Amino acid sequence: AEAEANHALLDNVRDRELRSAKAWRDMANRARQIEAGRVKAEAFRAERRAAELEASQLEDVPPL
Repeated sequence: AEAEANHALLDNVRDRELRSAKAWRDMANRARQIEAGRVKAEAFRAERRAAELEASQLEDVPPL
C-alpha cells in the first residue's frame, strides 16, 4: 500500500493507500501482541501445572 501511495497521482488515492498501509501495520502489531500474550499465558499455565503436580506428589508421600 505504501508503494502504491508513492506512485499515486491523486491526493485522495495517496491518502487512501496511506490509511490502508497504517491499518495493515496496526493489524500486524496487534497480531504480534496477541501472540506474545499467548506465549506468556502458556508459560504461566505450564509453571502453575508444574507447581500443582509437585504439590500433589508431596501430598502422596506418607509421613515418616
